[in-house]
Amino acid sequence: MYSNSNTCIVFDNLPWQFCYYSFACYLFGVAHTICSSKQIMGDKYRTLPIVIDIFFIIFTVFPVVITNTCSIAKGALIKQGSLSETSKYTEALDYSWLLYSAILALFIPYAGYMLIKVLRQQLFKHQNIPEFVQNAKTALLKIRMTMLIAIVTLTTTIIFEFLTVLKVSTSQNYHLTLAMYIVSTFNSTLASTLVIMVVLFNPKLLTPFSSPSSNQEDSAEHIMSHVDSGTGQQKN
Repeated sequence: MYSNSNTCIVFDNLPWQFCYYSFACYLFGVAHTICSSKQIMGDKYRTLPIVIDIFFIIFTVFPVVITNTCSIAKGALIKQGSLSETSKYTEALDYSWLLYSAILALFIPYAGYMLIKVLRQQLFKHQNIPEFVQNAKTALLKIRMTMLIAIVTLTTTIIFEFLTVLKVSTSQNYHLTLAMYIVSTFNSTLASTLVIMVVLFNPKLLTPFSSPSSNQEDSAEHIMSHVDSGTGQQKN
């Protein structure tokens, strides 16, 4: 859908690319946060962070390579006058972004669920510490809000890309075409803005570790390190 635009593909896809990489960083950041928990990660999983980093590189490098390769190939074919052959590269872009969006849409809810599960366990163990409870509840709220934004955005993108792959024509329906154009234009920009607002959300009663410059994963890591240090002191 996005690759069918007549404008420069780099700038036309810029909001969606920014949104995609934001969600990818969120996903792998949550994965690292979960791995850092001593309650979940044992000795046999010490290499798991390396595996996560490898998948992160794949998720961030491959889209750039494929998008630029297809864009350069399309530009070369258009310059040569072979307009009929450019559809192959357009379809390649549609299929690739459909795949990336579907993978993120599947793994972000699972990663968020696991992180919420870890925080709830710590919240139950330290429910007698008001400061800890307050910070944990704020982190849980941010995680849920980010998950909701990501799921809605990625689902909308998947639907549009799926319609594009199936070559569903909406040119005869003016209202449907206008609605799809508006949503596809502002979907990523609105999602990115909402995620930034969630990250900057900072009630007055929060402690410094939930400052505007921190995010959900930072809050979770702070909680986990607090718990680990407390456990070490008890053992000593």
